[in-house]
Amino acid sequence: MLHRFPRFERTKRATILTLASILLVTSGTGCLPPSKTPPNVLLDRALSGMAGQDQLRFDGEAELRVGEDMIVTKQFRYEGEVRQHKGIYMRLSPQVEHTTTEKRWNPLKQLDELRMTSQKKVERLSQAHVTAQGASVESGASKVPEALGMQAKDLIPLEVILSDEDAKRIYSAQIEEDFNRLVIPNVQLNQVKTSLSQRERQQLEAKLTTIAHEGRQELQKRLKAAKVQAKYMIWVERRQSLPAYMEGWITAFYTEQEQPRKETIHVKSRFSYR
Repeated sequence: MLHRFPRFERTKRATILTLASILLVTSGTGCLPPSKTPPNVLLDRALSGMAGQDQLRFDGEAELRVGEDMIVTKQFRYEGEVRQHKGIYMRLSPQVEHTTTEKRWNPLKQLDELRMTSQKKVERLSQAHVTAQGASVESGASKVPEALGMQAKDLIPLEVILSDEDAKRIYSAQIEEDFNRLVIPNVQLNQVKTSLSQRERQQLEAKLTTIAHEGRQELQKRLKAAKVQAKYMIWVERRQSLPAYMEGWITAFYTEQEQPRKETIHVKSRFSYR
């Protein structure tokens, strides 16, 4: 039996070398330069790196467009920062503070949702493609490097497209966030300026509760039947491999009063790190 040991040792050594080669190949992706890193890996690296930052600022703008003509019905700005991992400070334009919630528009939350969504298509785009796309949708996408005070070569544009199921899940969560925070009987009741007797207060509370319940049922019915699409453009700063700019479009198709409706949420966010 002793004459078999050398062969066994050779086989064992070959196996170890093969495993080592596999490990070097699979673990080496993280050492590749951004230009050669697969786009999905580059995106995950950027989003994970952002999540680890304890000091960062962001600002941006959002708009709601409806119909095939994309008529703007709501437009506002926001800004915020992360302070030493002590939470996120965020502020909306005063004109929308009472009609929507900060959490819904928080770009860090949006990027974190993208990070946790496994079923997404990620593609690295050429600058020529970005320029053409920016001109076609009038989003100003080709002017992003200029707006950031950077050269186009310093940024890597990534296009992220979600599945319809994930797009609908994220959109529904955003809408329900606003509903749960704003359409609550107790909140509405406290906004009543006139003094009410105990009986009047109870009657109003009961009425508001009924309205909220019916509104929630109608909302859930509409969301269930809706079709939603979502696309994001994320510009990754080449040197730090961190997101520098994000632009997103969520488009919902639904029916209201037996009429087809189209609604597009468009957001643009800039990020800076200290």
